[in-house]
Amino acid sequence: MNKIKFPAVFCAVISALLPLFGAAPKFSLKVTPVKTVYKLGEKIEFDLEVTHPENYQLKAWQPTISKLGSPAGFEQKWNQWGSINLDPVHWIPKAAAEKKSIRCGFVPGKNFIPGDYNFGIVVRLYPDGNTAKNPKLLSGRLNITLEAPASVAADAAKTAGFPCSLENISTKTAKAADGGFTCTTQAKAVNSSENGACFLVKAILTGADGKIAAENSSLIGVRGKEKMPVKFSTAVKNPGKYVYAIELWSNESTPILHKTITSDIVLQ
Repeated sequence: MNKIKFPAVFCAVISALLPLFGAAPKFSLKVTPVKTVYKLGEKIEFDLEVTHPENYQLKAWQPTISKLGSPAGFEQKWNQWGSINLDPVHWIPKAAAEKKSIRCGFVPGKNFIPGDYNFGIVVRLYPDGNTAKNPKLLSGRLNITLEAPASVAADAAKTAGFPCSLENISTKTAKAADGGFTCTTQAKAVNSSENGACFLVKAILTGADGKIAAENSSLIGVRGKEKMPVKFSTAVKNPGKYVYAIELWSNESTPILHKTITSDIVLQ
């Protein structure tokens, strides 16, 4: 009997102590652009938020780019995986690295052309801050549109077809904890071009009185000829009959509306 009780007691003690220690911190990275449209030659700025265990330090970051995520006509010396690291590596001062969020930025080279880009941001975290050790690498995406001068961009928008759309659209409604309602849409974002594309989705709920009751927008980046699952939601306070509109806009300084999908929704 004693041989059976000891393991049971030991396990019970360990189980009781686990909450005191808490779960080990996980690695995570969030990349948030200051804005999503930049002129050629303008500095692209974004915020980095990194979560990591205490024995690791954020020391460096580097932008990357892939052939699939670049506009047609943009040429680079791609590596065997069809991507490239954009030099240089940006080393972070210790004081900045200890902050929860830091502002970073880089200027794309002269060979960049107007179009939609899916940049990657790779960060390096080193055990005990020792750069002689192997780093932990984390990566995030940065969907950005680079624009030519206004007149050129406007002419291109008139002649170019809009490559993005939404397929398999499914919308569900639910009552929220605060007594209001949420309208959640799931779909597949489609890019018909060979290269990457970014576009804005606006979800709008209009009441029976014709006034906009709720509105939300999301920037979506899709790589070459890919179908990517997307999800977005809009919240409204009052029950009733609404017109639900999903609008697809170009991601430009002066966005162009390309498509609207509408449906009737009853929230009760």
